[in-house]
Amino acid sequence: MRTGLRWVAVTGVSADRPTTRSRVLAAALAVFLSRPVAAVTAQDTTAVPVGRDALIGAAFLGGALAVSPLDSRLAIELQRPASQGSAFLRNASNGFDALAVPGAFVIAAGLYAGGWLARDRPIATVGLHSGEALIASAAATEFIGAVTGRARPSISTRHSGTFVIGKGFGSDSYASLPSEHATAAFALASVVAAEVDRRWPKRAGWVKPAAYAIASLVGVARTYKNQHWLSDVVVGAGIGTTAGLLAVQYRGDQFWLPH
Repeated sequence: MRTGLRWVAVTGVSADRPTTRSRVLAAALAVFLSRPVAAVTAQDTTAVPVGRDALIGAAFLGGALAVSPLDSRLAIELQRPASQGSAFLRNASNGFDALAVPGAFVIAAGLYAGGWLARDRPIATVGLHSGEALIASAAATEFIGAVTGRARPSISTRHSGTFVIGKGFGSDSYASLPSEHATAAFALASVVAAEVDRRWPKRAGWVKPAAYAIASLVGVARTYKNQHWLSDVVVGAGIGTTAGLLAVQYRGDQFWLPH
């Protein structure tokens, strides 16, 4: 049975096993902040509708709160032998896992490199914006996960409300919220959907639903593998989607693309 939230303040970081979370966060922030300031000018920057993006983020947060009572129930159901006994589901979940991390980063780099080499500015732009969204959202996800210290369902499927403040810095088992894989999947999906809608509108009718459907299956895979609660996935989807939309709107790419 689901228990109430249990917040525990800790004064130090005690690791039950070494992790690279802090180093990943530092590296992601360093890469993101290393972008030249000159790359964005008054001529190539579009206005960012902050209000709309805030509403999108709030909608995902509200969705996470709405589904949180189902966290433990779903985790328990997905771990029953009838669910875990399927070789197809196990293989599919592993595949979607890899598609998100490191897959999303590989796809973004491939699009940018391919577009750069082919001198195809639109494709390179999709890769650039995907990379920006992935780095920014990964940094946010790492930080939130480390600070909130939410216990993963792999520790106990019956205690979805266990939060140990700061423990995520030292223990990956306490960095459940939000889902990093869902964040990456939705960051890439939102950039692809927005760019296709803007540049190739005739293909948007099938590309956009496909992109978000694949991202959603990544979230399903993470819950099936008992690595995240349902609400973790929803929060990750919100962070990734917001980061992707902002990256497309930012459009400060003149020094990053071939001329």
